[in-house]
Amino acid sequence: MDPRNNPFSQFDWNEFEKYFQGILPQNSDISKKTNWIEDYVRQVLKDNVPDMQSASNAKRYDTEIMETVEHLLFKIKIPDRAEAQKLKVFTANHQIKLESKDNREIQWFRLPHPVDPASCKAVYKEGALQLLLRKLGKEEPFYQATIEFP
Repeated sequence: MDPRNNPFSQFDWNEFEKYFQGILPQNSDISKKTNWIEDYVRQVLKDNVPDMQSASNAKRYDTEIMETVEHLLFKIKIPDRAEAQKLKVFTANHQIKLESKDNREIQWFRLPHPVDPASCKAVYKEGALQLLLRKLGKEEPFYQATIEFP
């Protein structure tokens, strides 16, 4: 192959091997020795992903959803009032995010219908955080764009 057309002719393989610090197998028996891939992926995840162990141990709350024609009532069951006081609620068109006051994400909830996030009224009563959200219409609103002819 012509070196001018070979994309690897100028590639620095020594730098490549130094970057991967010897984790790549050297022999042709690569198909039988794949545990290095798993070790590498685990190390990358460990170095770059927030503490997955603590996230998996995070408290998960039971929920209940009731719908009317115009509203969604979303209940998050939190029997301990003191625990509920340590939480913040964020709403978006299709989801709710629950965080602790120290900004750790606790839980995400997907909504069955798009809502107006600004309409959320949150009240803690009867052992549950109750969120009342106004539904958005089923039809997406269309707005006419003005066409300019300079």
